[in-house]
Amino acid sequence: DARALANEMAHQASHDELTGLVNRREIGRRLARLLDQAKLRGGQHALCYIDLDRFKLVNDTCGHEAGDRYLCRFVATVQARLRQVDWMGRLGGDEFAVLLQDSTLEQAEAVMARVYAALAATAFEWGGRASDMICCPGVVEIHANAPDVDWLLRAADTACYVAKEEGRNRVRCYRESDQTLVRRRREFDWVAKVRLAIAERRLLLYAQRIEALDGQASLQYEVLVRLRESDGRVIEPGAFLPAVERYGQAMMVDRYVVDAVAALLAANPAHLERLELCHVNVSAQSVVDPSFLDHLGRLFDR
Repeated sequence: DARALANEMAHQASHDELTGLVNRREIGRRLARLLDQAKLRGGQHALCYIDLDRFKLVNDTCGHEAGDRYLCRFVATVQARLRQVDWMGRLGGDEFAVLLQDSTLEQAEAVMARVYAALAATAFEWGGRASDMICCPGVVEIHANAPDVDWLLRAADTACYVAKEEGRNRVRCYRESDQTLVRRRREFDWVAKVRLAIAERRLLLYAQRIEALDGQASLQYEVLVRLRESDGRVIEPGAFLPAVERYGQAMMVDRYVVDAVAALLAANPAHLERLELCHVNVSAQSVVDPSFLDHLGRLFDR
């Protein structure tokens, strides 16, 4: 009984409860093992990143039970096109990973094209409503020169994103010679760096003075943001803010900045007494988001 319980707990820790697929943690472990084997003995495999486009729509309009059935139908359709040596995992939400054992990019692209065609021909009906299954698989090759598991997942995710950008309904393979994909991966890397910098409080605030041309003495400035790398280098906003905005993550930077400015002013009442004007730039994404405006209102109230 103890052994059975231990096995059940181990299975729950490594598998997704709804679909029965391996979860993100187990996906990482398996990919790390395959990458180590490729570095030791050679060989190549293909990692496919699949983002299911219509899941959120089904979930929001038909309810969570419909969303769960939709995901399970999707998983069953994909698994029916895989070999026994291949496996599928759920990264979270509507994001999935498929591992094609001993496959080249070209072979994986052909498999994903068949998967896509099967999904496109599958209609999901619930409560009198029908929804199709559309996805844009991104594929990356696992070989001895791949840096690590995080790189593999980001590269496959980047290929998936570019497939969507190019009009969906297609499979995109990650190749280092493809400058569009390389540029997008760098942008993904910047988003990850900014998230980490916020967590480690490495976004720095600078104040640029605003001086009156008529010489009137007053304290006015604009608040600017910089990112300090873990090695101490200070990065200008032009390097990371465009990527953050492209992927809809600008609000995390805006919240950090306005919170930090408010905390600094509150902690320095003598400075605040002298301050006539303080400009803080925020993105259009934040301006139109009700949750950001509510946060700003509560911040001013405090």
